[in-house]
Amino acid sequence: AYQVMGHTFFIEDGPEEYNRVQNNLAIKTIPSMNLLNTDQTPACFWIVSGANYIIGNHAVASRRYGLWFRPEISATGTSVNTPDVHPINIPILEFRGNVGHSNGKYGFRGFVIY
Repeated sequence: AYQVMGHTFFIEDGPEEYNRVQNNLAIKTIPSMNLLNTDQTPACFWIVSGANYIIGNHAVASRRYGLWFRPEISATGTSVNTPDVHPINIPILEFRGNVGHSNGKYGFRGFVIY
């Protein structure tokens, strides 16, 4: 994916599980002021739930973040009414071989729980 406005590849709401995000290339992710608030500080890969396989991806030249793990306390977006979904408590299934470079702020942004 090249020159995408807002997050390029994303697992957004929290209840998504067992997806395989593998061997993707995102180059030059740029901000959008017309989508989600977080799209103003975009990531090539934005992941809310750790219950996924994130393998061998490349995040290059995003204006802000390469790979961004942002586990929420509860489900968000269109899944906000999903009961008993707490991404902050879900362990990462697999995260390996990913590369983030030449990004505006961080190649990888994670939170203390990880």
